[in-house]
Amino acid sequence: LLTAKNRPSLCSFRSAIFDLPDRREMLSKSSAELFGFWLLFACLVVVRYLGLVEFYLERFRDTTGDLANFSTPFNLTQFDAQRMINFTYLPASFAENCNLGSKHHLRLLVLVLSSVENFESRNSIRNLWADPAQSRGLREGKAKVYFLVGNGMNATEQLKTEIKKYDDIIVTDTPDNYMNLVYKVFTILHIAADLCPSSFVLKVDEDVVFNIDRFIAGIHTTFFPEKADVYCRVWHKMQPKRNATHKWYISVEQFAGDAYPNFCSGSSYVLTRQAARKLLNYTHLAHDIQVIVIIRRFHIFKISLDFLDK
Repeated sequence: LLTAKNRPSLCSFRSAIFDLPDRREMLSKSSAELFGFWLLFACLVVVRYLGLVEFYLERFRDTTGDLANFSTPFNLTQFDAQRMINFTYLPASFAENCNLGSKHHLRLLVLVLSSVENFESRNSIRNLWADPAQSRGLREGKAKVYFLVGNGMNATEQLKTEIKKYDDIIVTDTPDNYMNLVYKVFTILHIAADLCPSSFVLKVDEDVVFNIDRFIAGIHTTFFPEKADVYCRVWHKMQPKRNATHKWYISVEQFAGDAYPNFCSGSSYVLTRQAARKLLNYTHLAHDIQVIVIIRRFHIFKISLDFLDK
C-alpha cells in the first residue's frame, strides 16, 4: 500500500504512466507549434501576393465549365442538322394528334429514344407506363408516346411489322449509333418547335419509367407551358471521362475543362415548346451534353431559358 509519505503526486503518477513531458518541454512544443502556424500564415500571404493563389482560383473557376472550353469536331449548324434529318416514316396518328384542330389538345408529347433492334424494350414500355389502360392521360388523348429510331433506309422486316401493328414509331434515315444521338436530340427539338404544337415534350430513354398522369396533374401548378422552361435533373461539377475506352469518353481537345458546366441529365427531360425553339438556335453545339449545357442555374427542378433572348 502507498502511504501518504511515499505516494507519488498525481502529476508524477500520470507522468510515469503516460510518459508525459515536463512543463518546460510542453512550453517548448507549444512555442514551436505557434511559430509553425505563423510561418505558414506568412507563406500564404507571400504566395497570395505573388499571384499564385489567384492563378489557382482562376483555374478552379475555369474548371467549373464554360462553353469556350468546348471544341467539337462536328461544327454542326442548324442547316447542316436539318439536312441530316429525313423522316422515312411518320405514324398516321402523329398528324392526327398534332393537328391544332384536333378535338383533343395534346398536352404532353413523349418521344422515347430507341434503336431498331430494341423491340423488347419498346414492348415493355407499351405494357407498362405507356399503356393507356394504366394512364388516364393517354386514354383521354392528353398525352401520346412515340418511339424515335434511326436507320430508316435499312429497316428490318421485324421493324416494318412492328410499325404496322402499333403505329407508334417515328423513323429517320440517320445512322443509328451512339455518336449520332445529337441528331436525335435535334429531331426532338424540331418536332417540338415546328411539327407538333403540344404544351410539353418529354425526351426519355428506354430504361426510364415516367409517370404521365402525375406530370399532367402538375400542369399550371408546377409546370407552366407558356414559359421557356426545361424540367430535369441537373448535374453539378461532373468530370469528363478521359479514358479512351469509356463509352462517354471526351478528349481534352473536345472539352478543355476539368468539370462540365451544370447540365441536364440526358436520360429524361421535359421542354416547353418555347424552350425547344430557343434551343434550336444553339444546335451548332453538337453534343448531347452541349445541347443542354447552356443551362447554368443551380435548380434541380426547373430551368428558365428566357435569358437566351438577352
